[in-house]
Amino acid sequence: MAVPTHGRIVIVGGGPAAAASAVALREIGHDGELIVISDEGLAPYSKPPLSKAFLTGGVRSADLSLGTADAELRLGTRVSRVHFDSRSVELDDKSLVPYDGLVLAMGMRVRRPAATGVEVLATMSDATRVANALRTSRSVLVVGSGFLAYELASAARTAGAETTLVIKPGALSARYGVLEAILTMQAESAGVHLVRSTNCEFRNGGATTAEGIRLEADLVLAAIGSEFERGIAPSDASHGLLVDNRCRMRDGVVAAGDATVTRLPNGLLRRDATWTNALLQGAAAARALLDDDASPYSPMPYAWTESFGLEVKVAGTPPVDVRPTVVDGTLDEARALLRWPGGAAAIGYRIPVSRLKALAADEPATLDA
Repeated sequence: MAVPTHGRIVIVGGGPAAAASAVALREIGHDGELIVISDEGLAPYSKPPLSKAFLTGGVRSADLSLGTADAELRLGTRVSRVHFDSRSVELDDKSLVPYDGLVLAMGMRVRRPAATGVEVLATMSDATRVANALRTSRSVLVVGSGFLAYELASAARTAGAETTLVIKPGALSARYGVLEAILTMQAESAGVHLVRSTNCEFRNGGATTAEGIRLEADLVLAAIGSEFERGIAPSDASHGLLVDNRCRMRDGVVAAGDATVTRLPNGLLRRDATWTNALLQGAAAARALLDDDASPYSPMPYAWTESFGLEVKVAGTPPVDVRPTVVDGTLDEARALLRWPGGAAAIGYRIPVSRLKALAADEPATLDA
């Protein structure tokens, strides 16, 4: 049953999904109490620039703020448990905050190595610390195989540091196919020392690969993914908050963002841990909370990254075992528009996102920007 527009709605989380939910709730007519509870001490802000322009001084923290309408912000406050039966959330100090409607948008928890002297980048505080360290580090070691690892290595090279990047072969191509080869080529062309290893152990100001190679640097950065923090909200999905196609978990409770998962027809769970999905799903969850007849949420996946001067945009779900068709440009020059069945990518190629998505959906699209 839909939450009354005058009811109290609590949003747990401080990222893009939480901010988008708050704004959407006001836009669609919620006029009751609106509370955003976040364990981070800052109001919601845009995180993609943290590993890009922020590290290189291109943007300031003040430029990254996200709107939350007129929501009451309870910052630096952690929710330890959700009590669905009593419709309340429990804070770390054991106090309870009742709700009529609840949006769970707390995201994932970044994996932080137990070893000392290893930095990660998940928050503004992390990014500020890393940016300061880059100014004085002559050598930087980055361990990770995703887009973030390449972005960190790119920032290190821009800062003039001797940079080593340790990747797990095939990890990125398992999701994006030929894009791994393109990014590694760009990294090596920029002077990054690339090390391929099946595993890496952090210890004593450096890391040792599974093959026994010892790597040390003034600054060691880990970009080894994130994990779902279980125990806050009971769920029958072991790796996230299981929602239906309208972002609903149960009556009066919706979820959005990186921690949400949906069940596919084949029984497998799917997660879309991208910035774009968090924004869109946050708004969709808000609509579903107030409207029993809200439209299903079924966006086309979209992700992007920028490193070593190359922007990469991916729409849809490219099949990793199928070679893409080069629609325009050439891969040899790292400027190409690619197309797979159900997916498309722009590699150093200027094209609006709407047209890239149209290409991924096999719809007619004009290629010129």
